Amino acid sequence: MGVDLTAIPTINARAALVIASEISPDFSARHPCSWLALAPPLRISSGKDLSDKPQKLVNPVGQALLVAALAARRSETFISAKHRARLARMDTPVAIKATARDLACLVYLVVTEGQEFVEQGIDAYEKRRLSRKFAHRDRQARKLGLQLVPAPQNDLRSHQD
Repeated sequence: MGVDLTAIPTINARAALVIASEISPDFSARHPCSWLALAPPLRISSGKDLSDKPQKLVNPVGQALLVAALAARRSETFISAKHRARLARMDTPVAIKATARDLACLVYLVVTEGQEFVEQGIDAYEKRRLSRKFAHRDRQARKLGLQLVPAPQNDLRSHQD
């Protein structure tokens, strides 16, 4: 396929072989997450699936990505930090499927763009999470007519001398 799929966190050699054997390098599926049965169903109301039949996962690539998403809980990567945050606010099967969808999107981008995956690391996730949290608090304060002011940084070295 021209790229190393095992560079993506939690995707092992077996999952990479399944992906490589089932999809072509041009990734001709128009809606890859839907084709992999990893997209949410279209008929949802208040978090409940309104379709007559439950969505069955019969695609081997989708199953391999679900197994890879299950392994995300134990690693120290950007994807694993995102997965643990999802687990804190979602049911476990929903969080696993959402992480598998993220992995599917990464595989799609790596295969179609032909570029190597670069791990951002857990620190990048924490920085992004904190900046979003600060922006949210800033919006809330502005709605109340307040303004947030950064606290002065205490220099611990001056106290240790």
